[in-house]
Amino acid sequence: MKEEMESLREHNVWTMEELPKGVKPIKCKWVFQKKTNALGEVVRYKARLVAKGYSQQEGVDYEDLYSPVSSFEIVRILIAVGVSMKWKIDQFDVKNAYLHARLNEVIYMEPPEGFLLRGKENMYCRLSKSLYGLKQSGRCWNEHLNACLNKIGFQRNPMDPCVYTLTLDEGRLILCVYVDDMLLISENDNAREKAKQLLNEHFECKYIGKVSHLLGVKFNLGNDGSVTLSQQAYIQRLLQRFHLEDAKGATTPMEMRPFFLEKDEAEDTNANMPYKELIAVSCPENQTRHFLRCWKTCAVLQQIHNATLEFG
Repeated sequence: MKEEMESLREHNVWTMEELPKGVKPIKCKWVFQKKTNALGEVVRYKARLVAKGYSQQEGVDYEDLYSPVSSFEIVRILIAVGVSMKWKIDQFDVKNAYLHARLNEVIYMEPPEGFLLRGKENMYCRLSKSLYGLKQSGRCWNEHLNACLNKIGFQRNPMDPCVYTLTLDEGRLILCVYVDDMLLISENDNAREKAKQLLNEHFECKYIGKVSHLLGVKFNLGNDGSVTLSQQAYIQRLLQRFHLEDAKGATTPMEMRPFFLEKDEAEDTNANMPYKELIAVSCPENQTRHFLRCWKTCAVLQQIHNATLEFG
């Protein structure tokens, strides 16, 4: 928590001021997270201060909210392109990304509990940066990021606003943005190092190296040009969450025989199994198991109100 507060001070996220008459401040809270690696192992414990943005009023505290997010299909396409061209494929993230972006609206927030300053007990935080939790923070960060990338020379792709290209004397580059996670595809080492130098002039970046774990998916780039994607850690967590560790595996994605049963044929209804929740959290598996997206998930959804032990 002290580390987070120090980061907020370094980025000048707020100034302490008296609350103007008639203004209602929003509240904040601490969120604690476990950061895991591709194997699902905890590598870091993190505390983050977030604003309770659900109390914001449209037209008063914010206007536009939309910010683009790249799809996983684009990520896969770009990695395939990079591998086919034998380019370098690396990943990095921007530390405290939202705190770089300036906030346009005037918003007051109650001070974090336990961090009141002596002599300023009756003052409130006037936010000047897009603190996590605010409804417009994602949009503010995306606009700030786009402005910085344009200064560097990156050109935004007209078909996908989260994909950028840059041509340097050292070589060509492709940048894919997913909020604060970045995929950098470089023609050679010199182009990559030059791009890192330019990006470091605007952000504090954490360079992870060769892409290995991105958006919850483990990537394995073979020397023979092959690319393997897996979600073993995520699936294992699901099995533990729904007490299915001892479930029997299957070689096919679904039953070979007719899937649907008439209502009077359904037996052994399992009312205690949270099927809707199970199906919802299984959707990210579509990133590496496309047959789930195409048929199995849709079929199960049609039976969800008459679930049985056999068919879900």
